[in-house]
Amino acid sequence: MGKIPTPAIIAIVAVLLIGLSVAAAYFLVKPKQEQLTQLREELEAEKQVVAQRPQAEREKTEVDERWLQAQEELAALRERKSIRISMNMPLLAMTALWYEYRDDLPKAVENYFATQGVTITEGASISGPPLTPPTVPSTGFLQVPNNSPLNLRVVGPLAAIERLYRNLSQLPRIATIGSLALSGSGEEISATIPLSLYILVEGAESASPPPAPAASPDDMGAPPPGPPPGPGGGGGGPDEGGGGGDSDE
Repeated sequence: MGKIPTPAIIAIVAVLLIGLSVAAAYFLVKPKQEQLTQLREELEAEKQVVAQRPQAEREKTEVDERWLQAQEELAALRERKSIRISMNMPLLAMTALWYEYRDDLPKAVENYFATQGVTITEGASISGPPLTPPTVPSTGFLQVPNNSPLNLRVVGPLAAIERLYRNLSQLPRIATIGSLALSGSGEEISATIPLSLYILVEGAESASPPPAPAASPDDMGAPPPGPPPGPGGGGGGPDEGGGGGDSDE
């Protein structure tokens, strides 16, 4: 065989170098390029998140402000719809009820009806406060006064009476209105309104009964307590015929 020409050797080497370059690009460079592309996409996504952060913080601030406002409104509603009374302290509870019956409740009812454009002509008087702490139901709502509604008679335009029903939530007490009876005509309508009023109270915690003492081994065989057996008895239990005490006959 003859000697391989130099140009052929150069061509072979060039082909090998090109093949190695292609292989390196395919197996080394291309994965790195794909990884770099993925990292760029993740970086863009992170940039978008960072760009949205001020808006998210503003929205969070707005939500926090609305939450605080709702808490304040709830506290104001509780303050307006109830009196501070707890049956865990009966003396303070009775004092609060006396103020409620004597001062606060009549004024609250009269002022509310006046703002709605009607005049109370009968039934606004409230009997004296209770002399003993009332029993508070488990729901925490205590109906006042004396667990009975106020049967009010009012006069005013029909629109004012309708407004009184519609704006009942403005009454500074929790209240419900029963069946309405209307009479009259024109601008002066007479209405009989049974108004039930409630306040929120805290009931006293019920005391748990003490646990029954455990029976000792010596008591396991003892007879049940009761009168001694009669003359004809043999000392048997309650189910035996001659056992203690008189019969029902």
